[in-house]
This record gives sequence, C-alpha cells and structure tokens, in this order.
Amino acid sequence: MKQQKGLSTRAVVATGIGAAVFLILFKFVAIPTGIPNTQINVAQSWDALVTAIFGPIVGASVAFIEYALNDAISYGFVWWIWVIAFALENGNATHDEILNKVKRWAEDLELQRLAMAGVLVDASPILLFDEPLVSLDSTSGHRVLALLD
Repeated sequence: MKQQKGLSTRAVVATGIGAAVFLILFKFVAIPTGIPNTQINVAQSWDALVTAIFGPIVGASVAFIEYALNDAISYGFVWWIWVIAFALENGNATHDEILNKVKRWAEDLELQRLAMAGVLVDASPILLFDEPLVSLDSTSGHRVLALLD
C-alpha cells in the first residue's frame, strides 16, 4: 500500500467541521458563573475532544483557525502570537516549548519596533527602508506607515 503524504481527507474534514463548531461554541455558548464578567467557555472542551479523537495536528489546526477567526471578527485584526500560542497549547506542546517560541517571536517583534522607533525619533529628512514592515502585524504596520506620511 502506498504511503500518503500530508493530511488525510478525514483529518481535513475534521479540521473544518471542528473549527466551525469551535467558533460557534466560542461565540455563542458559555456557562454563566456567580462572578461578574466571568463565564465558563465550552469551546476549549470541544477542541480537547477533537484532539483526543483525531490527534494533535487536527486539534492544533482547529485552535489556530478558530482563534484567528475569532480575533478577526471580534477585534478587526489578529493577535498572531496569541493565536499561535493557543494552537500550540491545544496541540499538546509543552508549556516550556510554547513559552520559548512566544518569547522569541515577541522579542523579534519588539526589537523591530524599537529599531523603527529609533529611526523615526532621529527625524532625518531622508529615510531608506528595506522591508521595514516584514515582521509587524497589520495594525503595527499601518501605524508605522501613518507615521511616515
């Protein structure tokens, strides 16, 4: 029998259905608690079930898609570091693996923002950039472009 590369049809369908159900649960189904502004969200339980049945790749994919969609719908932009961290968490990555990856991404983004701020504070009449927005999220990129105008 020939070895198949990539995800199976079953995994792709499970990811699509899992992400759709996750988004519905995340946005519309919550258990109220006695604490103000606090509720129990059942969407993570759904993702845990999908992960247990279909494996960590499908579970991480469902979480990645859902958190990205939820951020885009709720806030108008995506907080990629959080989306990736939650997807890694739901895909059974260890706490240390997640922390190290998120720290590295945050440090890279912060260094780029600091470098950009240093250039802008200098207020030179001519600025030359080589891919200045390559690692910034869309909101930060728009802010930098607005500052340059």
